Amino acid sequence: MKPASDTSAPESTTSRTAAGAASSGNGHGDTYAGTPADAFKTAGARLAEVREYVGYYVSAKVDGIKLTFRNVALYAVLGIVAGVVGLGMLVTAAVLLLTGLAGAIGAIFEPDKPWLGALIVGFVVLAAVFIGVWVVMKKITGASHRTTVEKYENRKRDERGQFDGHDVQERAREHAQQQQ
Repeated sequence: MKPASDTSAPESTTSRTAAGAASSGNGHGDTYAGTPADAFKTAGARLAEVREYVGYYVSAKVDGIKLTFRNVALYAVLGIVAGVVGLGMLVTAAVLLLTGLAGAIGAIFEPDKPWLGALIVGFVVLAAVFIGVWVVMKKITGASHRTTVEKYENRKRDERGQFDGHDVQERAREHAQQQQ
């Protein structure tokens, strides 16, 4: 009769490791029972695979960015062309309108004087442009001047509060009086 196996005796490590690897796996359904060198070889192959996938992803993103810049440039060129065409149409319409107006004014005189109509329309258009530019410039410079004066008045008020009722203008006046 054979003696009963001793349960306190340790199992062989090789059989335990192989059995554990076969039963537990790595959680992804893969089982690996190779040597550490084989594991490093497999990891290197997987790393190369991951590197290729990352390169693929980066390349796709870079191509997407290039496509976006190309589309932006294309739409910018298209917008410029549309602007030039629109501006050309406006200029043509203005020329036709002013030419017709000049002809109508020239036809008022007896005999017809088209040169006088062109002269009158040209003078009125130039005068209107000059007056419009003058009004806009006055408005812009006036607003700028008011803003600048208000800025320095506020600063002097703050100085008077901070420096016992004195401001830069008062100190400059006092200095000029001392110099005399």
